[in-house]
Amino acid sequence: MTISEETENNNELAQFLHSIANDIEAGEASPLQLNHIRDFKRDYSAGVIVANSEAEDMIKFLVLGWYIYTIVLSNRDGQEQQTQS
Repeated sequence: MTISEETENNNELAQFLHSIANDIEAGEASPLQLNHIRDFKRDYSAGVIVANSEAEDMIKFLVLGWYIYTIVLSNRDGQEQQTQS
């Protein structure tokens, strides 16, 4: 897909979402449509939360690795050198 095609698709999607918002605000969305929109919102929000959670988990993992490498292993190495002396 070219950049111009992607831009056109994004513009069409934005217009579609605006029309959905307008229908909701005007009270023109049916109960079934509102249920689908709520489901979409829930799923979309959950996806964003999962992505943020995964990023936070990665940061925690990296920080833990850094801590183990710099603090725990350096302390262990220091203790081994003291016992050898």
